[in-house]
Amino acid sequence: MNRRDFQKAILTGGLITIFGCGGGGGGGKKKNKAPVIESIVRGFKNTNGEYDGKIHYNIIAKDRDGEIKEVCVKWNNEDLKCYDDPIVEFSGKIDEGVNTLKATAYDNMGKASSTLLDGFNAHIPSYTEAYNHIREMIEADIRTGEPIRLKDASSSDEQKYADFPGKVVIALDDLLVPSDFKIIKNDGSIALINYSSAEENLEKHLSYRRALQDYRIDNLYFYATPLDEVHNAMGELISKYYETDF
Repeated sequence: MNRRDFQKAILTGGLITIFGCGGGGGGGKKKNKAPVIESIVRGFKNTNGEYDGKIHYNIIAKDRDGEIKEVCVKWNNEDLKCYDDPIVEFSGKIDEGVNTLKATAYDNMGKASSTLLDGFNAHIPSYTEAYNHIREMIEADIRTGEPIRLKDASSSDEQKYADFPGKVVIALDDLLVPSDFKIIKNDGSIALINYSSAEENLEKHLSYRRALQDYRIDNLYFYATPLDEVHNAMGELISKYYETDF
């Protein structure tokens, strides 16, 4: 990948796949061909579909005339990590600003592939910035004949809980789950939306999200997620006209 291609890869949102390029052929004496990084797939959700403040990569390497010995990954300023497998699942903490991944494969003869790069520019918002952005997106979506039914902690018909100030709360048996917003969708079910900053407790955040999944309640629970990805995910929910995912 040249510098121009790398610049094209500086973007956020969704799953992004970067493809490597194989080497050329040729006659004469047979030579050991270099391995290739065949693809790099990037996503902001982990394997459980959760926003956990990390970037998640799937990296695939191939060697046409031998075996892949290892794949080495360099993420931002972290130490180089090498894996003795042609398929690598890699996760890294997202930093504010430009984030860069470099991946190189080595075959069983010690020959290296070209280094494949992937990068994106991340702005990780504060809780207040994310809250305001989400609210503005919901309120700006005006549909003829179908007003948006949005509830938050200021809604008069929502029960208030001292342990969760500024939140709407639903009870799942003995568990209380707080959220920033509750949307009443077209089919009468609800969707809960919440943004947590990196200063909050990740495990507590994920426990709420997993409880909602267990009860099959649609939700978007963001944790220290770049603003572009928050925007993209909210746009997808809005474009579904608040239909359920289940």
